[in-house]
Parts: sequence; C-alpha cells; structure tokens
Amino acid sequence: MLHATWGFHVKSLQTLLILCVAGAGCDESRYSAADAGVEDLADIGGDAVEQRRFAVEGHWRGPEQVGNCIQVEDWWSFHPDGRFVYTVDDRNACYEQYVLAMQGRWVQGAQRQLSVSWTDPQGAEQSQSSTSAVVTNPDGLELLATQAWVRAEATSRWVHSDIRVAAGAEQSITNTLTVTGLDGGECRLTNTVHVATTAQGGGTGTLAFSAPCSVREDSLIGWDTVIPDGWEERGWEAKRAVLAAEGFDDAPAPVYQMMERSFWPVVFYDRAQPDLLFRSPIRRRAEVGPPVPTQRPPSTEPQPPTEP
Repeated sequence: MLHATWGFHVKSLQTLLILCVAGAGCDESRYSAADAGVEDLADIGGDAVEQRRFAVEGHWRGPEQVGNCIQVEDWWSFHPDGRFVYTVDDRNACYEQYVLAMQGRWVQGAQRQLSVSWTDPQGAEQSQSSTSAVVTNPDGLELLATQAWVRAEATSRWVHSDIRVAAGAEQSITNTLTVTGLDGGECRLTNTVHVATTAQGGGTGTLAFSAPCSVREDSLIGWDTVIPDGWEERGWEAKRAVLAAEGFDDAPAPVYQMMERSFWPVVFYDRAQPDLLFRSPIRRRAEVGPPVPTQRPPSTEPQPPTEP
C-alpha cells in the first residue's frame, strides 16, 4: 500500500519543547514527545519510562566528512549538570582550519527522547529532539543512534520522533514502523512517515509503504537487519522510486528534503534491547574529549592546500 497526502497547514510545536531543549527550567516529569505534538508516542506506555532512559553522559565522536579539501568531524559532549557542547573540528585543506565549540543544554525525556540545543556562531538558537538509543557492537564499542524507534507496549509497532528548530523554522517527523516476524513467521514491514515544516512557506507530507521483508542475522555488526523485499539489491534506487511514485519530486523543496532523509525502511534489531529498532549509529563513545577550540573565528577566505 502506497499513498501520499499534501497540505500547507502546519501545527506549531508546543512551546514546552523549545523551553526544554533550551534548558529553561523544564520539569522532566512533564516532558514527553506527546507534549511536542507527536501524538503517536503518547500511548507507548509510561510504566517503562525509567528503564528506557539510557546513559548518554560523556563525549561522542562523529560523523566525519571527507572529500576533496573537506575533512570535518564533530563531537557531542553531554555533561552531568545538563551542559551540552557541540564541537566542530574542521581540518579543511582549502580554508583556514579551526575548532569551534558551541555551548548549549541537553535533557533526556520520556520514551528515549534526547533533546539538545546550542547557540551557533551567529547567535541563533538551534535545537533538536529525537528518539535515540545507545547500542553496543561485538567489539564492546558503545554507539549513539539518534534515529531509533521505541516499541509500543505489547504491540508490533515502533515509533520515532524527530523535531528540529533552526533559523526560526520548525521541522517535525513522526516515523512509525510496524514489523511482524522478528522472532519467526512471516516478516512484513510497514513504514508510515509524516513530515511537517514551517520553512519556506511551510508544508506537510505523508507516505505509507508496506512490503514483505526478511530478518538477517549479522555476526559482524551484532544485530539483525530487517530488509524489505527488493531493498537489499536496489537500495537507494528503490527509495527514489517510491518517492517519485508518490509525487515527492513535485513536493515543496523542504518537504522533499525531509522525506528523503526520514524514509529508509531498512533497520537494525538488537535482541538485547527488544523494545528498539534503529538505523546505523554515526556517533561512537570517546574516552577523551574533543580538541581545544581555536581562539580565532573561522575564516571564509580560501587558503592554499596544506602539505600532506
């Protein structure tokens, strides 16, 4: 089943979320993704909220971007007192190199909702709140997955929420997965994605995708992989085909961009944490913190390439 609907009315995210991620005295007992307008998370069940919290304090390294002159890596640092530091280490060979540290706050809410905020170099507030998880690979390395789904109690439904505020614009994603056959039997995956944005005039988009699937055990990564039929061979081509078939190529640019990054039905399943599904983690726990920030702000003037 495939369908898409369009609209240009976006419900504003509740002020509570923005106050929480900005560190303005949020009462965590009242904070949840449901408060942020993500209604699908409201019925997951509160009895297991405490055991669904996870240890995130410390430093997390990655991702790294490399290409031509580009060599950039960022760090997330969570301090026990609620301070959050977002560090960018730019070793670009064509521009002046720098290390930039941006200060902010973090809070961990119900249903594994991890919220961070920081002030960018222009003085603007940025924030992000997403369903997240810490998972461990066979080598014992802890990884932070900011694209995770938490399971509704005693159901085959998992829900992911992602809410971002940047440059005065709000973006929200509710991504629901219904998966059967994880422990045997017929495997089927349904992925329903709803996106909404106030950027560039605003817009919404909804997509539902359903297909048979298979569950593959991979001893190298330590998790099972849930793969809809056809995606293992076609990958990105299959994704583009679904988006094109549902008319997302004609959607407003910010709506298309949000759907492109949020719709990807291949997920991992860690049997040690059966209430979770997640995508490939991109941050890894670091024993030491990020490099020391440089004193000067970054320059935008081109520089000659450095020697290797």
